Amino acid sequence: MRLAAAIEERISSFETELWPSRKVELEARLNYLEAAFVPRHREALAFMMESLGIADPHVQVPMFLVTRTNPPGAMTYYLRGDQPVAVVEVGSGEADGLLLETLLHESTHALDIASKGDDNAFDQLRARLLERGLVRSDAGFHDVPHTLMFVQAAATMRRVYDPEHVAYGDATDLYERSGAIATVENGIWPRFLNGELAREEALHQIVDALYPSSDEDPSRR
Repeated sequence: MRLAAAIEERISSFETELWPSRKVELEARLNYLEAAFVPRHREALAFMMESLGIADPHVQVPMFLVTRTNPPGAMTYYLRGDQPVAVVEVGSGEADGLLLETLLHESTHALDIASKGDDNAFDQLRARLLERGLVRSDAGFHDVPHTLMFVQAAATMRRVYDPEHVAYGDATDLYERSGAIATVENGIWPRFLNGELAREEALHQIVDALYPSSDEDPSRR
């Protein structure tokens, strides 16, 4: 109630002082997305689903486009019944290619939750990580599939939109912060996408490289 009251108190000044310029900015970015992203987005989603072993869940994911939001600038939330909803910052400061990759990345989150339990690539990764002794609260249990979402989204950008696309992980410090996970996945997953490895073998190699099978406690690696 206090939050609602604070919003009510400030909404008038927001509408008169901030919204007019932000509305123009938002409409310009929306026009860009309609021209640059939408015409091939189904092709991009199909490539991602095929790559990740996800059967089309036939869900629509509302994407709320905003000019400003809290870091990192894009989030996917899940409402009651696991309905995914994404919020994406599309301010003019975001490079065009990175914005498109971000939309694909958030779509991957939604595809993952919509197909959970269908033995998709993320399910298989999580199962393999559990087999290696990780628990759901371990950072790697989240970071390994999450980083693969970035790797797949960037590969989709290069396959469908721009062969010269610079990945979000390289344009920011994401891959640097991800360390060995990003290095391993960027070395193995493209080999699967290029037909050099089967999906299951690629996933096996990723987990084996990051968490070799041994009696060692994974938390010590």
